[in-house]
Amino acid sequence: MHAAVRAVVPTGGEPVEVKWPNDILIGRKKTCGILLEGEPLADGRRALVIGIGINIRHMPDSAPYGVTRLTDHGASAGPEELFAHLFREMADVLCLWDEGRGIAAVIEKWRSVACGIGEK
Repeated sequence: MHAAVRAVVPTGGEPVEVKWPNDILIGRKKTCGILLEGEPLADGRRALVIGIGINIRHMPDSAPYGVTRLTDHGASAGPEELFAHLFREMADVLCLWDEGRGIAAVIEKWRSVACGIGEK
């Protein structure tokens, strides 16, 4: 999701970062939240459901933390364009993941955009 947001927000603005474990921030304000749920399947495999909420043109009126939306940062992309970027980026990350064999590369990629490491 980070790379998809980065693809639609013009460069030179506030940083787009990942806040552990599930938020995308722009200028340390939340613009996206991600939730994962796993479900065991009858054949022993697990299904994963990914829920993503992103503030494109609208955002909550009040929140206990700073919030922002993509349009506040010069993005003009709508849901379809943002999803197209997400689809491409997700395919790339799944290839990198390689059924768990690429975990070190995924962690390295995450650390390069993570905020708050070493902070209180």
